[in-house]
Amino acid sequence: MAVTNNNIPVIDLPAWEVLQPNPAASAAGVCMVNDKRGTNRYIYLLISAASFWRYDTYANTYQQLANPPGGTVGAGTALIFDPSQGTAGRIWALISNGTAAPTWQYYDVATNTWTSRSVTNLPATFGTDAALSHTCSTYNAAGNDDYIYLIGNSATVFYRYSISGNSWIATLTAVTAVPGAGCALLWTPGWNTDRIVCIRGSATATIYYYSILNNNWTAITYVPATETFTTGSMVAQKGMTSDEIFIQKDATLRIFRLDLTDGTLVPVATEFLIATSTAIVGDRFLYVKETNGIEFLYLGLHTSVNFLRTALFF
Repeated sequence: MAVTNNNIPVIDLPAWEVLQPNPAASAAGVCMVNDKRGTNRYIYLLISAASFWRYDTYANTYQQLANPPGGTVGAGTALIFDPSQGTAGRIWALISNGTAAPTWQYYDVATNTWTSRSVTNLPATFGTDAALSHTCSTYNAAGNDDYIYLIGNSATVFYRYSISGNSWIATLTAVTAVPGAGCALLWTPGWNTDRIVCIRGSATATIYYYSILNNNWTAITYVPATETFTTGSMVAQKGMTSDEIFIQKDATLRIFRLDLTDGTLVPVATEFLIATSTAIVGDRFLYVKETNGIEFLYLGLHTSVNFLRTALFF
């Protein structure tokens, strides 16, 4: 049943709900992922190579799933949801901690199994932070469903993985400047199907987009560009048909909405209900659109078991 959001600006302010705590406190690299349309029931949480879970947005409960085949979760770990693969989708996981060799694998949602894939042409170690993006044709028919993109490791190298070929290349045009802690990578078909947005992190305000067709990078001008994003900054898209993305800024717990079309950055909420702890890398910030049409932002706090959500009022 559809529900009308009758909240009134100024009178009704964003309110946070405290959800079921995560099974363990977040540490560097611990991350969450869901279907980027926000309409899937589950949110998936990777804590360690022996601790992988799904959170049920209907029941407010966690269920443990099969463990990934290897790797040590730490700075440099990233997840991406892929609804086009398998009968119920896959989750691709780069598991890394900056000291051991990274592992690359996918989780099949329907069978609760993991499959290891190639890491050839990835560096011997991958750390600092990481971000993945998939141009999934289920999200938009213009997407090349074969490709997954990767940035991070405090390097400008831009990687692309072919699902069909099980192979990585590192020969795309390098990112204009080094993506570091707090970096993000988002295919934005609601804005432009040719563009992948990169938030650089590294305590800068710099945001770029990559043109898939032209294989080049362009700086995005937005106003005001006074906030900088670093360790603990996390990003969520407002579905896959919108031109808006949300940025949770480091340990301040301030949330901004960036409109990619008109180039404006505005604050939309601040989580002040529960204090966070030391900021860490690892994306635990998600957009969810419930069956009644109400939209939420879900947030896993830093170095903490606390998990919260707030409704989008405007």
